[in-house]
Amino acid sequence: MRPTATAGPRCDTCANGTGGCTAYGIYKEVIPNERLSWDDFCDDENGNFFHKAFVTVSFEALGEKTRVTLRARLDPPANRDAKWTLPVMEQGWTEGWKENLVELVHYLSQHAKEME
Repeated sequence: MRPTATAGPRCDTCANGTGGCTAYGIYKEVIPNERLSWDDFCDDENGNFFHKAFVTVSFEALGEKTRVTLRARLDPPANRDAKWTLPVMEQGWTEGWKENLVELVHYLSQHAKEME
């Protein structure tokens, strides 16, 4: 089984992050073994939209290792709740991406032979 993604459809997984927010996205670009990009949306614990970002994750082969580069461009709505300051959101992004990368390493270690 290989993880698959195609441009266009809504991501089929959601992340429940700091403060009860829910993140979801729509893939914009899928280049196998090179790059994924998507529009990322977040709703707060009450279901109110407070964040949109364009996210790109790039993969670069470095011998037996891979460099993973994450970039995001924030486009917050003007009327978002004042509690969602940039430092609060940066903390959530940092914690969320740490979790995502740990889960990716775990997944790859469990499915490496299937992906060869």
